[in-house]
Amino acid sequence: MSDLINNIYQIEYGTTTIDFTLEFSSRKTLGISVTPGLDVRVVLLFNSTMDMIKEKVGNKAKWIVKQKEYLESFYLKPPLENM
Repeated sequence: MSDLINNIYQIEYGTTTIDFTLEFSSRKTLGISVTPGLDVRVVLLFNSTMDMIKEKVGNKAKWIVKQKEYLESFYLKPPLENM
């Protein structure tokens, strides 16, 4: 199972591709977070399978996209040039 760490995985959600990385933990449930750097991290149990992981990420895909859009709103946008 440790061969799953340090890789980037993907799922498709409509026309959006969601990239995510995996981390192991002793927690009781699988957790998904979106970092301020817009990275998606999945914290999983040691007995998790890739099918289970992709299903859970797929179930949370709408939330992931919303979180990324929300966090992107804090990034500075370049000023528009005067015409």
